[in-house]
Amino acid sequence: MESQEALVREVFPVVNPHTRPGDKECAAGNCDKKHTPIVSKAQQGFFGAELARRKAGKKGKMKGISETKLASHLKESKGKKLPQKTT
Repeated sequence: MESQEALVREVFPVVNPHTRPGDKECAAGNCDKKHTPIVSKAQQGFFGAELARRKAGKKGKMKGISETKLASHLKESKGKKLPQKTT
């Protein structure tokens, strides 16, 4: 049975949907690949509130993003003309 399971894993590997196959650094969160930018003022507000929570030492609501990444997203969107809301 073990050989069958190993064969299935080899043929159908478990792939993280957020990374490319074989990209171990990105799977660990250690890469500088292009991210999805902030696209609206509402989203910018959510990111700003999350960054403020983290700086205040409180527990954040967004689990998968670090304080430095939040700051980088906000810095990138600063000064851009964003729509209030996207549909």
